[in-house]
Amino acid sequence: MFPCVKINHDDYGEYVNALVNDLQTAHNVARSTLNTSLKRMKNIYDLKILLRPYDKGGVVYILDTTTIKCKSKELLSPWKGPAIIID
Repeated sequence: MFPCVKINHDDYGEYVNALVNDLQTAHNVARSTLNTSLKRMKNIYDLKILLRPYDKGGVVYILDTTTIKCKSKELLSPWKGPAIIID
């Protein structure tokens, strides 16, 4: 899978220096990618967390958490409605 690299004792220090540089480069690339994806995920979260004001007389659906005997909860709709806001 990985090529076999023979290391001579003469260039062992150069190999270690190159390895350290490659690891630092990989770390920096991973950090920048992480920061980019972190910003993207924060933007998506902020868009989804948007507060929606509800006005009196507005039409909404209500989350139905009741269970009915002898009926599969997975097959029933989790929402009841539409309902009208009265207060």
